[in-house]
Amino acid sequence: MPQRRLDTPLSAASGTGEAASELEGLPLFTGVPLAPVTRPGEGQLDCGPGLKRILTDAMKPFSRYDVAAGIGKFTGRDITKTILDAWTAESKDQNQMPAHLVPAFVHATQDTGLIEELCRLCGGAFVPFEETRLLKKARIQKTIELLKQQMNSLK
Repeated sequence: MPQRRLDTPLSAASGTGEAASELEGLPLFTGVPLAPVTRPGEGQLDCGPGLKRILTDAMKPFSRYDVAAGIGKFTGRDITKTILDAWTAESKDQNQMPAHLVPAFVHATQDTGLIEELCRLCGGAFVPFEETRLLKKARIQKTIELLKQQMNSLK
């Protein structure tokens, strides 16, 4: 599934006023399986190498020194290029980015791919804040539509 950078604008709504049309084209609904989530089998969540590749891809537009400085700025911790190299080296299986640094990494790279993958592995989906507004609006519009139908049935 393609990753969406935090600075990527949302797809424009169609302007029809219908809730469904406002959600069409949103990254949240593009390529997201609608099948029920099943409990993973043994070994299916050994995701270290895949997460390392996502980290590597997210850092490609930047120097690793800049990413390390960004994480350090957001956390107040001393993160170095050497640490980033260890987190992304497939040969260093024991070196993984700590979960508490994921938000700083996402903000330093402006790339949501890591959090999207973690959500997917947990059976969910990452919904950026600006898209939650559209989801709430669609839910309200659907409620209004149902209430209008109920009102019309009482006439």
